Amino acid sequence: MSQNVIARQRLCLTADKTELVDAGDERAAFLFANTGDEIVAAEAERFGLIDGALPGFDADAAAEAEAAAIAAEIEAAEKAAAEQDAAHEKARIEAEQAAAAEKEAADKAAAAEAAAKAQTETKPAAAAETKPAAPAKKKG
Repeated sequence: MSQNVIARQRLCLTADKTELVDAGDERAAFLFANTGDEIVAAEAERFGLIDGALPGFDADAAAEAEAAAIAAEIEAAEKAAAEQDAAHEKARIEAEQAAAAEKEAADKAAAAEAAAKAQTETKPAAAAETKPAAPAKKKG
């Protein structure tokens, strides 16, 4: 009695389900097993698997390709994160600049209002000083 085997590569069936091919093969149509899946011994024998892989499977090359793909994904993620950080920093700076401009405009408006109010309050006093004195009433 044969023992089941563990898949060492992603294996797919062709469209007519008569051949087992690597998942990257253009003829791959249906997933048969992922790396690490258990394959029934009879199926492994039927498709000619050797130690859970297709004949000619280069585990080292597959591992290198997978490592390269992972490294590329990490690099892309780091680049995206850096771009996002830069965008957030730009937005933060723009928001600070807008807030500073609003504060400056509000301060100018408040100063102008205070100056106008101060000028209005001093006008009546100055006007009273410049009015001619009322003539004195004669007794009599």
